[in-house]
Parts: sequence; C-alpha cells; structure tokens
Amino acid sequence: MEMMRWELIEREQEREMIKDLYEAVEKSNAFEILKDYKNLFDPRLQVINEHVTYSGHSGFSFGWTLRQVQYIAEHGIEKYAALVASYS
Repeated sequence: MEMMRWELIEREQEREMIKDLYEAVEKSNAFEILKDYKNLFDPRLQVINEHVTYSGHSGFSFGWTLRQVQYIAEHGIEKYAALVASYS
C-alpha cells in the first residue's frame, strides 16, 4: 500500500476527517465495503464506524468523508489532491 501523503489535503479539518476515516477502514479491513456500498444505511458500515475516532461528524460530513476515502482508495492520494486543487 502506498505511503499516504496527508499534507496534500490542504484544509486541516478535511484532512483530519479523511485521515481518520481512511485509518478506520484500514483497521476494519473494509476496503471491499467501500467499493459497493450505496448509502449510509448500509449495515456493513458499522464495522468501519467502530474505528472512527473523529467526533465532529454530522450525517452529511460522514457520508461526504466516506466518498472522499472511497476515491482515495481507488485512485490514490495524489490524484485526489489534484482533483481537489482543480476545483480551487
């Protein structure tokens, strides 16, 4: 697995949320779940949620963060950072 360059995510709060959730997915060995979950009501997400330590999530921010982690898991942190930068 590639070394994650979290500093590429410029906004501190976003970096904190994404890093925490990515590590929760790693700890729960749940990358396969990310490939095909459909919504936040998928019961398989509970295994990931058990490892989340970031305490500031709303339902929206958790869902948004899951999609960001899904993209990073599929494409890598460098492509993610480039994509985000292209919208700035």
